[in-house]
Amino acid sequence: MTDWTRMARPQADGYDTEIMRQLAKERYDWTKTFPQGGTDTWLDGAVMLRRAEHAQGPNLIQAPLNHPHLAITEQWLGDYWPEFYAQASDLLQTVYPFVDNDAEQAPLRTGCSCGPMGNRVGFEISVSVNGAVGMLEGIAHEFGHSKLKVLGVSMVHWERLVANPEPTEEAIESGVGDYLYASMVRKDKLRPLGACIHGYYAYLYVTEMLRRLTGPVFTFESNAGWLQLMATRIDSGARQIREVVTPTEEGAAFFRGCDDWAQELIGWVAAQS
Repeated sequence: MTDWTRMARPQADGYDTEIMRQLAKERYDWTKTFPQGGTDTWLDGAVMLRRAEHAQGPNLIQAPLNHPHLAITEQWLGDYWPEFYAQASDLLQTVYPFVDNDAEQAPLRTGCSCGPMGNRVGFEISVSVNGAVGMLEGIAHEFGHSKLKVLGVSMVHWERLVANPEPTEEAIESGVGDYLYASMVRKDKLRPLGACIHGYYAYLYVTEMLRRLTGPVFTFESNAGWLQLMATRIDSGARQIREVVTPTEEGAAFFRGCDDWAQELIGWVAAQS
């Protein structure tokens, strides 16, 4: 029987990763393909690096597959968040690196352009690598989305973990109708509950990444505003889940694990501020 409280954040013993492998196979018939010799890779040969045929934004160009920030991020991830290094090594299929021509390139630069390549279940991510910190934020963000979908929550379907009704396709498209909610990130229209949960969960991964890098890579003071924004976002998401979500039995345990994680991160940011 799955302990869903342990599925929220990467576990040191790989517990959640093993369950993820099983769920991806059972639900989507997906199994990671590990790189073969002669392939450009990330994370000590575990993750493929590829050039995408089409850019994910107007100012993005393909990054060289030996871009220096790829080596820096691999080192940082292994040193400062080994649980996620192990999980990404086991589940992340491919990274497509880009460079934003309109932005400077510097290791400590935060923020990025990122998105999924194809079906999120495939754990394939495009990300700009102008900043090594920003690249890791993007990897964490998109990985959180992919993980949550495999766990049973997509943007518009969520019956495994959430018992709330789903909105109609017309309501989702227009942002007007029943069972829609304010998003902590997207403000142009109301969103289905799954999209709100996805935003919250993805930013748990991002905020944990930034916490791990604070101290050894950059000072809290240098990114205080950014970290406080992350804390505000996950606090908003945690409150919304407590107030709105009617969880299934599995969902109640999962969201309890998420909330424990969120409160830990919010408390850490407050203590540093």
